[in-house]
Amino acid sequence: EEHRSPSRGTRTFRSRVVPELTALLLLIVWPFVYFWPYLISYGLTPGNDFHTLYYRYKLYLVDLLSCGWSPPVWSPTEAAGFPFRANPFTAAWYPLNSVLPYFYRANGGYSEWDHVVFTLVAFPIFALGITVWLRVLGEKRSGAILAGLVFATSVKMSELLRFPNAAHSAAWIPWLLVGTTLCFRRRQWALGAVVCFVASYCLLTAGYPYFAYYSQFLVGLWILLLLCPATRRTV
Repeated sequence: EEHRSPSRGTRTFRSRVVPELTALLLLIVWPFVYFWPYLISYGLTPGNDFHTLYYRYKLYLVDLLSCGWSPPVWSPTEAAGFPFRANPFTAAWYPLNSVLPYFYRANGGYSEWDHVVFTLVAFPIFALGITVWLRVLGEKRSGAILAGLVFATSVKMSELLRFPNAAHSAAWIPWLLVGTTLCFRRRQWALGAVVCFVASYCLLTAGYPYFAYYSQFLVGLWILLLLCPATRRTV
């Protein structure tokens, strides 16, 4: 028995950890596989405001951050100038921006293609959020993962490729649902509060105020359902 215990413990560890790591890897990689035409040379290019609005703001921001500056106060590119930090579409305080200056210096610049990749990062965050939320609600691993993969590459989410800020804003809405759900559990309310704070901050700073406004109705209704014991047990 002494010789069998370590082996049995190893098998138990693998049976629990390996499926979770596999699911995590699948949820991260799948959006990049699905949107592969945007990642190849001369592939698809997002249209609409992708270049004229979002990319130019990001390039200006990352260029100054790479020089060791804080987010710029002023933007000289609009009319006679405009307060850069006051414009919500600049996403000046979005936490994921902190990685881009290092990439900018190592890569020698920040191209439109680089911004496409940055936009696609939002989709694994969204997929993971959907999966975790459903797992918290008691859904089986396979069903939760399938839902995350499908929703992250749905028609509505695919449309957000031309609005990078919108994609990153939407990515944090499922995590806000995760946080509010955990807040109604006696032993997990502190974790839920932390998740709510992080998700709310990212949602508000991602640079798409429309989704920050719309999410109030979604999350507000969800909170109402959780407040009532009968509906809380149902969901």
